[in-house]
Amino acid sequence: MDLVFAARNNLKTRTISPPLSLTLIDSTVNCCVSQSVELQIKLPCGLSCMVDFFLIPLDGSCTVVLEYS
Repeated sequence: MDLVFAARNNLKTRTISPPLSLTLIDSTVNCCVSQSVELQIKLPCGLSCMVDFFLIPLDGSCTVVLEYS
């Protein structure tokens, strides 16, 4: 999740200690993840679950990346 999006929406952040390295597809290390946000997500079937989102600076074309493979 984008750092700016989390701040703009007053989401409560948690510190990750020690910080996690963010390795990109090309194997370079872009930055370290030092904060996360826990949000309750409700699925279409009605099931609710808590999901941790790591906070990183995104390029502005999106606010959340759910998965990239």
